[in-house]
Amino acid sequence: MAWFRKQRTSILYFSGLWIVSVALQLYLATHFRGYVGDQMIFISWMNELQQTGFAHIYQSNQVNYPPVYLLVLDIYGKAANALHYSIQPGALSAKLPGITLDAAAMIAFFVMTAHTASKWRMFILTLFCLNPAIIFDTAVWGQVDVLDGMLSLLAIANFLKRPGTSGFLFAVSLLSKFQSIVIFPVLAVVTLRGWLMTKRSASPVRIIVGFCLAFGGTGLFLAWHGTFFAMMKNAYLATTAQYPYLDMNAMNIWFYLVDSSPHLPDSTAVLGGVTYKIIGLFLLFLATLYMAVYIWRSAKLSVEQLIKAGTIVSFAFYMLPTEIHERYILMAVIFAIAASLHDRKWTWIAAGLTLTSFCNLWTVCYGEPNPTTDMWMVYLNCILFIVMLLLAKKEFSFPRSWHDLHIWTDSDINL
Repeated sequence: MAWFRKQRTSILYFSGLWIVSVALQLYLATHFRGYVGDQMIFISWMNELQQTGFAHIYQSNQVNYPPVYLLVLDIYGKAANALHYSIQPGALSAKLPGITLDAAAMIAFFVMTAHTASKWRMFILTLFCLNPAIIFDTAVWGQVDVLDGMLSLLAIANFLKRPGTSGFLFAVSLLSKFQSIVIFPVLAVVTLRGWLMTKRSASPVRIIVGFCLAFGGTGLFLAWHGTFFAMMKNAYLATTAQYPYLDMNAMNIWFYLVDSSPHLPDSTAVLGGVTYKIIGLFLLFLATLYMAVYIWRSAKLSVEQLIKAGTIVSFAFYMLPTEIHERYILMAVIFAIAASLHDRKWTWIAAGLTLTSFCNLWTVCYGEPNPTTDMWMVYLNCILFIVMLLLAKKEFSFPRSWHDLHIWTDSDINL
Protein backbone atom coordinates (compact mmCIF):
# COMPACT_ATOMS: atom_id res chain seq x y z
CA MET A 1 0.00 0.00 0.00
CA ALA A 2 2.87 2.36 0.76
CA TRP A 3 4.25 1.78 -2.74
CA PHE A 4 0.82 2.48 -4.24
CA ARG A 5 0.45 5.75 -2.33
CA LYS A 6 3.92 6.82 -3.47
CA GLN A 7 3.17 5.92 -7.09
CA ARG A 8 -0.51 6.91 -7.08
CA THR A 9 -0.12 9.98 -9.28
CA SER A 10 2.03 8.09 -11.77
CA ILE A 11 -0.37 5.12 -11.81
CA LEU A 12 -3.40 7.33 -12.42
CA TYR A 13 -1.61 9.27 -15.15
CA PHE A 14 -0.35 6.12 -16.84
CA SER A 15 -3.76 4.45 -16.64
CA GLY A 16 -5.35 7.35 -18.50
CA LEU A 17 -2.46 7.40 -20.98
CA TRP A 18 -2.77 3.66 -21.57
CA ILE A 19 -6.52 3.91 -22.22
CA VAL A 20 -6.04 6.81 -24.65
CA SER A 21 -3.29 4.94 -26.53
CA VAL A 22 -5.27 1.70 -26.84
CA ALA A 23 -8.42 3.59 -27.89
CA LEU A 24 -6.43 5.54 -30.50
CA GLN A 25 -4.93 2.33 -31.87
CA LEU A 26 -8.34 0.67 -32.10
CA TYR A 27 -9.67 3.70 -33.98
CA LEU A 28 -6.74 3.80 -36.42
CA ALA A 29 -6.90 0.05 -36.99
CA THR A 30 -10.55 0.40 -37.92
CA HIS A 31 -10.10 3.34 -40.31
CA PHE A 32 -6.81 2.48 -42.06
CA ARG A 33 -6.13 -0.73 -43.97
CA GLY A 34 -2.38 -0.56 -43.48
CA TYR A 35 0.11 -2.93 -45.08
CA VAL A 36 -2.26 -5.66 -46.21
CA GLY A 37 0.55 -7.85 -47.59
CA ASP A 38 2.04 -8.53 -44.15
CA GLN A 39 -1.40 -8.99 -42.64
CA MET A 40 -2.31 -11.61 -45.25
CA ILE A 41 0.90 -13.50 -44.50
CA PHE A 42 0.10 -13.57 -40.79
CA ILE A 43 -3.48 -14.72 -41.47
CA SER A 44 -2.21 -17.52 -43.72
CA TRP A 45 0.18 -18.63 -40.98
CA MET A 46 -2.68 -18.52 -38.51
CA ASN A 47 -4.77 -20.77 -40.73
CA GLU A 48 -1.86 -23.13 -41.22
CA LEU A 49 -1.33 -23.30 -37.46
CA GLN A 50 -4.92 -24.43 -37.03
CA GLN A 51 -4.34 -27.22 -39.56
CA THR A 52 -0.86 -28.47 -38.67
CA GLY A 53 -0.43 -27.37 -35.05
CA PHE A 54 2.30 -25.20 -33.53
CA ALA A 55 4.84 -28.04 -33.25
CA HIS A 56 4.76 -28.79 -36.99
CA ILE A 57 4.35 -25.31 -38.47
CA TYR A 58 7.96 -25.21 -39.68
CA GLN A 59 7.32 -28.06 -42.07
CA SER A 60 6.18 -25.21 -44.32
CA ASN A 61 9.04 -23.32 -45.92
CA GLN A 62 6.84 -20.21 -46.09
CA VAL A 63 6.99 -19.57 -42.34
CA ASN A 64 10.07 -17.47 -41.56
CA TYR A 65 9.36 -16.02 -38.09
CA PRO A 66 10.74 -17.55 -34.88
CA PRO A 67 8.27 -19.34 -32.56
CA VAL A 68 7.08 -16.65 -30.12
CA TYR A 69 4.86 -14.64 -32.47
CA LEU A 70 3.65 -17.85 -34.09
CA LEU A 71 2.52 -18.96 -30.65
CA VAL A 72 0.63 -15.67 -30.30
CA LEU A 73 -1.01 -16.26 -33.69
CA ASP A 74 -1.88 -19.81 -32.69
CA ILE A 75 -3.62 -18.67 -29.51
CA TYR A 76 -5.39 -15.83 -31.32
CA GLY A 77 -6.54 -18.11 -34.12
CA LYS A 78 -7.97 -20.68 -31.72
CA ALA A 79 -9.80 -17.97 -29.77
CA ALA A 80 -11.20 -16.51 -33.00
CA ASN A 81 -12.42 -19.93 -34.11
CA ALA A 82 -14.04 -20.60 -30.75
CA LEU A 83 -15.85 -17.25 -30.90
CA HIS A 84 -16.66 -17.61 -34.63
CA TYR A 85 -14.74 -14.37 -35.21
CA SER A 86 -13.61 -13.72 -38.78
CA ILE A 87 -10.12 -12.30 -39.27
CA GLN A 88 -9.86 -10.16 -42.40
CA PRO A 89 -6.82 -8.35 -43.86
CA GLY A 90 -7.08 -4.57 -43.57
CA ALA A 91 -9.55 -4.80 -40.69
CA LEU A 92 -9.16 -4.38 -36.95
CA SER A 93 -9.17 -8.16 -36.54
CA ALA A 94 -5.85 -8.47 -38.39
CA LYS A 95 -4.15 -5.92 -36.14
CA LEU A 96 -5.38 -7.00 -32.71
CA PRO A 97 -2.28 -9.11 -31.93
CA GLY A 98 0.02 -6.10 -32.47
CA ILE A 99 -2.23 -3.77 -30.49
CA THR A 100 -2.42 -6.28 -27.64
CA LEU A 101 1.36 -6.69 -27.58
CA ASP A 102 1.83 -2.91 -27.57
CA ALA A 103 -0.64 -2.61 -24.69
CA ALA A 104 1.48 -5.13 -22.76
CA ALA A 105 4.69 -3.33 -23.76
CA MET A 106 3.36 -0.05 -22.33
CA ILE A 107 2.71 -1.73 -18.98
CA ALA A 108 6.19 -3.27 -19.04
CA PHE A 109 7.72 0.13 -19.81
CA PHE A 110 5.81 1.68 -16.91
CA VAL A 111 7.05 -0.98 -14.49
CA MET A 112 10.60 -0.72 -15.82
CA THR A 113 10.67 3.04 -15.12
CA ALA A 114 9.09 2.78 -11.64
CA HIS A 115 12.28 3.93 -9.93
CA THR A 116 11.97 7.35 -11.58
CA ALA A 117 9.11 9.16 -9.86
CA SER A 118 9.16 12.53 -11.58
CA LYS A 119 7.37 14.71 -14.10
CA TRP A 120 10.07 13.82 -16.62
CA ARG A 121 9.07 10.17 -16.33
CA MET A 122 5.51 11.13 -17.23
CA PHE A 123 6.80 12.91 -20.34
CA ILE A 124 8.81 9.83 -21.37
CA LEU A 125 5.81 7.59 -20.72
CA THR A 126 3.78 9.84 -23.00
CA LEU A 127 6.47 9.72 -25.68
CA PHE A 128 6.42 5.93 -25.54
CA CYS A 129 2.68 5.29 -25.26
CA LEU A 130 1.65 7.86 -27.88
CA ASN A 131 4.67 7.42 -30.13
CA PRO A 132 3.46 7.87 -33.74
CA ALA A 133 5.97 5.41 -35.21
CA ILE A 134 5.18 2.60 -32.78
CA ILE A 135 1.43 3.14 -33.06
CA PHE A 136 1.59 3.25 -36.85
CA ASP A 137 3.59 0.01 -36.92
CA THR A 138 1.03 -1.87 -34.81
CA ALA A 139 -2.36 -0.24 -35.41
CA VAL A 140 -2.02 0.71 -39.07
CA TRP A 141 0.70 -1.41 -40.67
CA GLY A 142 -0.30 -4.50 -38.67
CA GLN A 143 3.21 -5.48 -37.56
CA VAL A 144 4.64 -6.46 -34.16
CA ASP A 145 8.10 -4.87 -33.99
CA VAL A 146 7.27 -3.64 -30.50
CA LEU A 147 7.55 -7.27 -29.33
CA ASP A 148 11.24 -7.93 -29.94
CA GLY A 149 12.10 -4.26 -29.35
CA MET A 150 10.62 -4.23 -25.88
CA LEU A 151 11.98 -7.65 -24.95
CA SER A 152 15.48 -6.55 -26.02
CA LEU A 153 15.16 -3.38 -23.94
CA LEU A 154 14.04 -5.38 -20.89
CA ALA A 155 16.96 -7.77 -21.36
CA ILE A 156 19.38 -4.82 -21.28
CA ALA A 157 17.61 -3.07 -18.39
CA ASN A 158 17.67 -6.17 -16.18
CA PHE A 159 21.24 -7.22 -16.92
CA LEU A 160 23.10 -5.57 -14.03
CA LYS A 161 20.79 -6.58 -11.19
CA ARG A 162 19.09 -9.71 -12.58
CA PRO A 163 21.42 -11.39 -15.11
CA GLY A 164 19.43 -14.63 -15.14
CA THR A 165 16.26 -12.75 -16.03
CA SER A 166 18.22 -10.82 -18.64
CA GLY A 167 19.42 -14.02 -20.30
CA PHE A 168 15.89 -15.41 -20.31
CA LEU A 169 14.44 -12.22 -21.84
CA PHE A 170 17.18 -12.09 -24.46
CA ALA A 171 16.33 -15.64 -25.50
CA VAL A 172 12.62 -14.84 -25.72
CA SER A 173 13.45 -11.75 -27.76
CA LEU A 174 15.62 -13.82 -30.09
CA LEU A 175 12.75 -16.29 -30.35
CA SER A 176 10.54 -13.37 -31.42
CA LYS A 177 12.68 -11.89 -34.20
CA PHE A 178 16.24 -12.49 -35.34
CA GLN A 179 16.96 -8.74 -35.23
CA SER A 180 17.35 -9.07 -31.45
CA ILE A 181 20.80 -10.53 -32.07
CA VAL A 182 22.06 -6.94 -32.34
CA ILE A 183 22.05 -6.54 -28.54
CA PHE A 184 24.22 -9.62 -28.03
CA PRO A 185 27.48 -7.61 -28.32
CA VAL A 186 26.26 -5.30 -25.54
CA LEU A 187 25.56 -8.22 -23.22
CA ALA A 188 28.82 -9.93 -24.18
CA VAL A 189 31.06 -6.88 -23.63
CA VAL A 190 29.57 -5.92 -20.28
CA THR A 191 29.78 -9.55 -19.13
CA LEU A 192 33.44 -9.70 -20.10
CA ARG A 193 34.19 -6.38 -18.43
CA GLY A 194 32.45 -7.43 -15.23
CA TRP A 195 34.31 -10.74 -15.11
CA LEU A 196 37.76 -9.28 -15.84
CA MET A 197 37.46 -6.36 -13.44
CA THR A 198 35.74 -8.05 -10.51
CA LYS A 199 36.56 -11.73 -11.13
CA ARG A 200 32.91 -12.57 -10.55
CA SER A 201 31.75 -15.59 -12.53
CA ALA A 202 28.16 -15.79 -11.23
CA SER A 203 26.68 -13.33 -13.73
CA PRO A 204 27.81 -15.15 -16.91
CA VAL A 205 26.54 -18.46 -15.49
CA ARG A 206 23.17 -16.93 -14.63
CA ILE A 207 22.86 -15.36 -18.07
CA ILE A 208 23.60 -18.68 -19.77
CA VAL A 209 21.17 -20.56 -17.52
CA GLY A 210 18.41 -18.01 -18.16
CA PHE A 211 19.06 -18.12 -21.89
CA CYS A 212 19.05 -21.92 -22.00
CA LEU A 213 15.79 -22.15 -20.07
CA ALA A 214 13.98 -20.22 -22.80
CA PHE A 215 15.86 -21.02 -26.00
CA GLY A 216 16.90 -24.52 -24.99
CA GLY A 217 13.42 -25.40 -23.74
CA THR A 218 11.85 -24.23 -26.99
CA GLY A 219 14.50 -26.04 -28.99
CA LEU A 220 13.91 -29.30 -27.14
CA PHE A 221 10.16 -29.03 -27.71
CA LEU A 222 10.63 -28.53 -31.45
CA ALA A 223 13.35 -31.18 -31.63
CA TRP A 224 10.99 -33.67 -30.00
CA HIS A 225 8.59 -33.06 -32.89
CA GLY A 226 11.37 -33.09 -35.49
CA THR A 227 11.10 -29.44 -36.54
CA PHE A 228 13.97 -27.72 -34.68
CA PHE A 229 16.40 -27.65 -37.60
CA ALA A 230 13.63 -26.53 -39.95
CA MET A 231 12.90 -23.64 -37.55
CA MET A 232 16.58 -22.64 -37.43
CA LYS A 233 16.81 -22.76 -41.21
CA ASN A 234 13.58 -20.88 -41.95
CA ALA A 235 13.57 -18.30 -39.14
CA TYR A 236 17.28 -17.50 -38.88
CA LEU A 237 19.49 -18.74 -41.71
CA ALA A 238 17.20 -18.21 -44.72
CA THR A 239 16.12 -14.72 -43.67
CA THR A 240 19.67 -13.35 -43.90
CA ALA A 241 19.62 -13.62 -47.69
CA GLN A 242 15.94 -13.17 -48.46
CA TYR A 243 16.29 -9.72 -50.08
CA PRO A 244 19.92 -9.46 -51.32
CA TYR A 245 19.85 -5.79 -52.31
CA LEU A 246 21.54 -2.67 -51.01
CA ASP A 247 18.39 -1.43 -49.33
CA MET A 248 14.75 -2.38 -48.80
CA ASN A 249 13.03 1.00 -48.32
CA ALA A 250 15.11 1.99 -45.28
CA MET A 251 16.29 5.60 -45.09
CA ASN A 252 19.90 4.69 -44.37
CA ILE A 253 23.25 5.24 -46.10
CA TRP A 254 22.33 2.88 -48.94
CA PHE A 255 19.27 4.87 -50.05
CA TYR A 256 20.89 6.94 -52.82
CA LEU A 257 23.46 8.42 -50.43
CA VAL A 258 26.15 6.43 -52.19
CA ASP A 259 26.34 6.55 -55.98
CA SER A 260 24.21 3.43 -56.51
CA SER A 261 20.56 2.46 -56.69
CA PRO A 262 19.23 0.80 -53.51
CA HIS A 263 17.86 -1.98 -55.76
CA LEU A 264 21.36 -3.01 -56.77
CA PRO A 265 22.34 -6.53 -55.56
CA ASP A 266 24.65 -6.20 -52.57
CA SER A 267 26.83 -8.97 -54.00
CA THR A 268 28.09 -6.40 -56.54
CA ALA A 269 31.85 -6.08 -56.24
CA VAL A 270 33.51 -2.70 -55.62
CA LEU A 271 36.88 -1.57 -54.31
CA GLY A 272 39.04 -4.38 -55.60
CA GLY A 273 36.42 -7.11 -55.54
CA VAL A 274 34.98 -6.38 -52.09
CA THR A 275 31.19 -6.49 -52.23
CA TYR A 276 28.74 -3.93 -50.90
CA LYS A 277 27.51 -6.50 -48.38
CA ILE A 278 30.99 -6.93 -46.91
CA ILE A 279 31.44 -3.15 -46.72
CA GLY A 280 28.14 -2.80 -44.87
CA LEU A 281 29.03 -5.56 -42.41
CA PHE A 282 32.45 -3.99 -41.84
CA LEU A 283 30.85 -0.63 -41.06
CA LEU A 284 28.51 -2.37 -38.60
CA PHE A 285 31.54 -4.05 -37.03
CA LEU A 286 33.22 -0.66 -36.55
CA ALA A 287 30.08 0.76 -34.91
CA THR A 288 29.86 -2.28 -32.64
CA LEU A 289 33.52 -1.84 -31.73
CA TYR A 290 32.80 1.80 -30.87
CA MET A 291 29.96 0.66 -28.61
CA ALA A 292 32.32 -1.83 -26.94
CA VAL A 293 34.84 0.94 -26.23
CA TYR A 294 32.00 3.05 -24.82
CA ILE A 295 31.07 0.31 -22.35
CA TRP A 296 34.68 -0.54 -21.53
CA ARG A 297 35.67 3.08 -20.91
CA SER A 298 32.63 4.14 -18.88
CA ALA A 299 33.84 5.11 -15.41
CA LYS A 300 30.66 3.70 -13.90
CA LEU A 301 28.56 1.09 -15.59
CA SER A 302 24.84 1.58 -15.11
CA VAL A 303 21.54 0.80 -16.79
CA GLU A 304 21.82 4.21 -18.48
CA GLN A 305 25.08 3.28 -20.23
CA LEU A 306 23.75 -0.11 -21.33
CA ILE A 307 20.57 1.36 -22.79
CA LYS A 308 22.60 3.97 -24.67
CA ALA A 309 24.87 1.20 -25.97
CA GLY A 310 21.76 -0.69 -27.08
CA THR A 311 20.55 2.42 -28.90
CA ILE A 312 23.87 2.75 -30.71
CA VAL A 313 24.01 -0.85 -31.97
CA SER A 314 20.32 -1.04 -32.89
CA PHE A 315 20.50 2.21 -34.90
CA ALA A 316 23.83 1.16 -36.43
CA PHE A 317 22.16 -2.06 -37.55
CA TYR A 318 19.54 0.03 -39.34
CA MET A 319 21.96 2.56 -40.85
CA LEU A 320 25.02 0.61 -42.00
CA PRO A 321 24.47 -2.93 -43.37
CA THR A 322 22.76 -3.76 -46.64
CA GLU A 323 19.41 -5.61 -47.00
CA ILE A 324 17.72 -3.50 -44.28
CA HIS A 325 13.95 -2.98 -44.11
CA GLU A 326 12.18 0.23 -43.09
CA ARG A 327 10.77 -1.28 -39.89
CA TYR A 328 14.15 -2.25 -38.43
CA ILE A 329 14.46 1.27 -37.00
CA LEU A 330 11.68 0.65 -34.45
CA MET A 331 14.05 -1.05 -32.01
CA ALA A 332 16.29 2.03 -32.04
CA VAL A 333 13.25 4.25 -31.40
CA ILE A 334 12.29 2.20 -28.32
CA PHE A 335 15.85 2.23 -26.96
CA ALA A 336 16.27 5.97 -27.60
CA ILE A 337 13.08 6.75 -25.66
CA ALA A 338 14.36 4.69 -22.72
CA ALA A 339 17.75 6.45 -22.92
CA SER A 340 15.96 9.80 -22.74
CA LEU A 341 14.62 8.88 -19.32
CA HIS A 342 18.18 8.98 -17.96
CA ASP A 343 19.72 11.68 -20.17
CA ARG A 344 17.55 14.48 -21.54
CA LYS A 345 19.97 15.22 -24.38
CA TRP A 346 18.97 11.90 -25.91
CA THR A 347 15.38 13.12 -26.16
CA TRP A 348 16.38 14.89 -29.38
CA ILE A 349 17.62 11.55 -30.71
CA ALA A 350 14.33 9.88 -29.76
CA ALA A 351 12.26 12.68 -31.31
CA GLY A 352 14.30 12.67 -34.52
CA LEU A 353 14.08 8.89 -34.88
CA THR A 354 10.34 9.03 -34.23
CA LEU A 355 9.94 11.59 -37.02
CA THR A 356 12.02 9.79 -39.65
CA SER A 357 10.68 6.32 -38.81
CA PHE A 358 7.04 7.46 -38.90
CA CYS A 359 7.51 9.22 -42.24
CA ASN A 360 9.44 6.23 -43.60
CA LEU A 361 6.69 3.78 -42.59
CA TRP A 362 3.95 6.02 -43.98
CA THR A 363 5.78 6.45 -47.29
CA VAL A 364 6.30 2.70 -47.75
CA CYS A 365 2.76 1.83 -46.69
CA TYR A 366 0.95 4.42 -48.80
CA GLY A 367 3.40 5.28 -51.52
CA GLU A 368 6.87 4.49 -52.81
CA PRO A 369 10.12 5.98 -51.47
CA ASN A 370 12.00 8.13 -53.94
CA PRO A 371 15.12 10.30 -53.70
CA THR A 372 13.36 13.47 -54.83
CA THR A 373 11.14 13.81 -51.76
CA ASP A 374 12.61 11.46 -49.15
CA MET A 375 16.34 12.18 -48.94
CA TRP A 376 15.76 14.52 -45.98
CA MET A 377 15.09 11.41 -43.87
CA VAL A 378 18.44 9.94 -44.89
CA TYR A 379 20.29 13.16 -44.06
CA LEU A 380 18.52 13.54 -40.71
CA ASN A 381 19.20 9.90 -39.78
CA CYS A 382 22.89 10.38 -40.60
CA ILE A 383 23.03 13.50 -38.43
CA LEU A 384 21.26 11.70 -35.57
CA PHE A 385 23.69 8.79 -35.81
CA ILE A 386 26.73 11.09 -35.69
CA VAL A 387 25.27 13.07 -32.76
CA MET A 388 24.58 9.81 -30.94
CA LEU A 389 28.21 8.74 -31.32
CA LEU A 390 29.46 12.15 -30.17
CA LEU A 391 27.23 12.12 -27.09
CA ALA A 392 28.60 8.69 -26.20
CA LYS A 393 32.18 9.92 -26.79
CA LYS A 394 31.74 12.55 -24.09
CA GLU A 395 31.21 9.77 -21.54
CA PHE A 396 34.45 7.93 -22.35
CA SER A 397 36.80 7.72 -19.37
CA PHE A 398 40.40 6.85 -20.21
CA PRO A 399 42.44 5.67 -17.20
CA ARG A 400 46.00 6.92 -17.01
CA SER A 401 47.36 3.38 -16.63
CA TRP A 402 46.32 -0.28 -16.69
CA HIS A 403 46.57 -0.30 -12.89
CA ASP A 404 43.94 2.44 -12.69
CA LEU A 405 41.64 0.29 -14.79
CA HIS A 406 41.76 -2.50 -12.22
CA ILE A 407 41.03 -0.44 -9.09
CA TRP A 408 37.34 -0.20 -10.04
CA THR A 409 35.16 -2.23 -7.71
CA ASP A 410 31.84 -4.06 -7.76
CA SER A 411 30.04 -0.93 -6.63
CA ASP A 412 31.47 1.00 -9.58
CA ILE A 413 29.91 -1.26 -12.17
CA ASN A 414 26.81 -2.27 -10.21
CA LEU A 415 27.04 -6.00 -10.92
